[in-house]
Amino acid sequence: TLAVLFKDLGSYRQGISVLNKAVSKFGPDRRVLLLLGRLYFLNSQPDEAIAALKEITKLTPDDLESNITIGLCYESKGDDQEAEKYFAKAVSLDRDNVVAHLSLADLYSRGQKLAESAREYKTVSVIDSSIKWIYGYWAEILLKLGDDKGAFKIYEKAVTLEPDNKLIQEKLEEIRARLGRDFFLSEREKRDQVKAAKMIFVRPAADIPNM
Repeated sequence: TLAVLFKDLGSYRQGISVLNKAVSKFGPDRRVLLLLGRLYFLNSQPDEAIAALKEITKLTPDDLESNITIGLCYESKGDDQEAEKYFAKAVSLDRDNVVAHLSLADLYSRGQKLAESAREYKTVSVIDSSIKWIYGYWAEILLKLGDDKGAFKIYEKAVTLEPDNKLIQEKLEEIRARLGRDFFLSEREKRDQVKAAKMIFVRPAADIPNM
């Protein structure tokens, strides 16, 4: 259609004009309203986008694409509370929707809801573990939560996906230095340490040198 062509060309205003004429002539249509909402959003008109998209959700409250786009519009307006409501609605409609989960992760991070943000990044990693860039964000959230061990494990995953990423390598070395040698002992070494400690505990008093 002409509106799609205008969208691809970046002529948002012309596309908006065409779609508004279509709505006036033929009445509300989901595909037309969805594209209209997206064009308004791309043209930095979030209020108009929300109005168009809510025409869809009035008839079909469970429309996934509309709920996500409305969330993005509220986010662009700085209304994180409303944005969260629509992103959460989208997640309830599609538990595997990466865009909805990532939108929540970013929203929670900005709002200092760090545990919730980490949870969303973890969910995305389960849905699609090949998305490289999420691991750095996830690890940084864990560092802010004081979870150096958790962050180290996430950076280890990140470096397998991006072996040449110097920043990730530096982060690993920083955390390695903080955690110390004990964290990196093998399971066998840990068992040997525990066994040695137990042996000291059960030694007869006569075997213990005078202090």
